[in-house]
Amino acid sequence: MVRARSSYSALLTVLIIHAATACSDGTPMTGEWDGEVRDSVGIAIVDNFGTPLWAAGEEWSLSQVLKIGSLGDDPDYAFGAVTGVALLSDGRIVVADGIARHLKFFLADGSYERTVGRAGSGPGEFGDLFGILVLPGDTLLVADWRNQRVSRIDPEGTWLGGVRVPREEGFPMDWDIGPLGMIASFLRLPYQLIGEPPLTPVVQLDPTFSVADTLLWLGPRRFYSSSASGQEFRYHPGEPDFCLPSSGGLVSGHSESYELRLHSDEGVLETIIRLSRPKVPFTDQDQSLVLEQVAAVQTARGASPERIAQRRSWTRFESVYPAFGSIHCGPGGSVWLQRLRPWSSLSEDELARMVISGTPPEAPEFDVFDVDGRYMGVVRVPSRFQLHDFRGAVAYGVWLDEFDVPYVVGLRIDGLRGNGQDR
Repeated sequence: MVRARSSYSALLTVLIIHAATACSDGTPMTGEWDGEVRDSVGIAIVDNFGTPLWAAGEEWSLSQVLKIGSLGDDPDYAFGAVTGVALLSDGRIVVADGIARHLKFFLADGSYERTVGRAGSGPGEFGDLFGILVLPGDTLLVADWRNQRVSRIDPEGTWLGGVRVPREEGFPMDWDIGPLGMIASFLRLPYQLIGEPPLTPVVQLDPTFSVADTLLWLGPRRFYSSSASGQEFRYHPGEPDFCLPSSGGLVSGHSESYELRLHSDEGVLETIIRLSRPKVPFTDQDQSLVLEQVAAVQTARGASPERIAQRRSWTRFESVYPAFGSIHCGPGGSVWLQRLRPWSSLSEDELARMVISGTPPEAPEFDVFDVDGRYMGVVRVPSRFQLHDFRGAVAYGVWLDEFDVPYVVGLRIDGLRGNGQDR
């Protein structure tokens, strides 16, 4: 989403011309953009008022082009819990299984190639698979929280060694990699009673996975807090998130408001993108469903009625839902923001499958913005699909069937101009 720019004035001129005349690739628009671009102390403010840029028939849609998985009859293709999907430059796909604690390599057509690793703490073994990332040259990084280690795996599955990352110093989570190999990450710290939640830093990691620089500060994660008077669990205050576009820079946001911030590689704020949309109220019915589900989990774990009542007394609710869910940098400089669902919109079967956490249920819909920050419209994904990454014009992720069996699937983006090869 953030491209290399020679100057701010050039950026603003391009945005205004595109808003008035054409799409980013120079073809005339058949839809009309209802937003505006203005200058605020050298920062471009792109306001979208809600009408999609896509005209009828221009919307992007998704077609399945890959499906890897098994109900269990073929162990080479079966997964326990997919905790990461990595895409190599030759088209191969690497899948991290957090239950089996190994990596599986597949050819571009989905054919099984090999399994790497096993449970343990020795060389080439994993205590867990907390995340997976691909460096330039296709070396894999695997975050292992339990073993306090980031392992390096070559493209053929050979273990190249590991770097110890003490948990007390902060462990990489929700990391991403830029086009020149810069690794940006949130840090996970050991659980502790900390009082008012602090701001959330996005940091750059050096080759030893220590913090080399703090790129920016986002709003706090406020689901849990504590004080001298007791603990507090808050549903749902919004969460920070970020992604690194393939063209450079950083896109960030905090879902307490519908706003994205585009930063340069040096962390300088260049553009703010907004979408006008009413927030969804957190109703009494939603609150009751959350309390019932939390109590049911506590009861199943043997909690006493007093403990359940105490947990209920520590629970607080926001008046509205967050503006969006996760942020993903997509092909062609696009940015995808997942929509959320109210708890009361879920069926009984869906509620039974859900785990009440600090974030609301995600909807099978993404709001999509183009490279210039204009709101294009909505892309719908299959229900129970979790997006992981893009390669060209294909979105890769994990889909759960009616038996909760995971599959890695590839969804071609139909209607995307060009081949989307910049992501």
